[in-house]
Amino acid sequence: MKFGLDQLIKAMELSFDLRKIHVQLVGMIIGLVLCLLFLLVGAMMQQSFLMMLFIALAVVSVYVASTITQGCVCRMIFRDVVSGEKVSFVKAFKFGWEKMWVLVLSPLGLILMISIVGLIEYLIFLMGRIPAFGPIILAILLVPLFITNVILVLIFLFGLWLIPAIVAIDETNIGDTLRTIYQAARKAPILLLIYLAVSSIMILMFLTWMLVVIFDGAFLTSLVLSEIIASVESSLILSIPMWITLIIGAVSLFVAVAYILSYLIVLVQTIPTSIYMAVKERIS
Repeated sequence: MKFGLDQLIKAMELSFDLRKIHVQLVGMIIGLVLCLLFLLVGAMMQQSFLMMLFIALAVVSVYVASTITQGCVCRMIFRDVVSGEKVSFVKAFKFGWEKMWVLVLSPLGLILMISIVGLIEYLIFLMGRIPAFGPIILAILLVPLFITNVILVLIFLFGLWLIPAIVAIDETNIGDTLRTIYQAARKAPILLLIYLAVSSIMILMFLTWMLVVIFDGAFLTSLVLSEIIASVESSLILSIPMWITLIIGAVSLFVAVAYILSYLIVLVQTIPTSIYMAVKERIS
């Protein structure tokens, strides 16, 4: 599969799908509810240890919910691009449940792997304290350490970006997922950086125009509402309790923001899914 402007535009178009947006929205709501629940229980705890424990559980719940949801969305995008299959809400979350541990633990495994390499580098730098020979050893290892750190940055960048897409497309386990990320950083770093840069520019341009349209629509809506309010009798307006108006407005605003945010997250996940499909054969 070749990745070009047409594929990028198609990927962005596929992101505007209510099924994907609803999956992302439900995942966000689940994570938010669990987070608030743990924070509420933690606030009721008297001991600081238990309070910190529930705060940690709140953070973990958001991470788990968002990670699983990303895998579900990437799976829907993959099936849509490859075969035009419209994955149902239930099938998407079933896949996320089956791959829960891979989606949740792969980023942690990536961080652990990078931390181990960092520890090894620290031990190597300690060799620089050896009298006479230490500076010479560091001078010899300077370039290899620099190359290693560049590779680590690429692995970290590509890992956080591609893990949900890799799991959704290849249905990999944790080891295979991390191995694929390493192969991507080793075999196609420049290509992936170009794809990332071009995709980011396209998304920013698209979001800019979308914000212009949204603000223009909000401005026109405010003009229409002001005319309607001016034409309605003041006695009718005063007869409506203020709290009802505030609740309706707050709920409407919350729903609109939730849908927009869900769409933006789906849009972001669509790009790496499409790009990984394009470079999959090259790095395998």
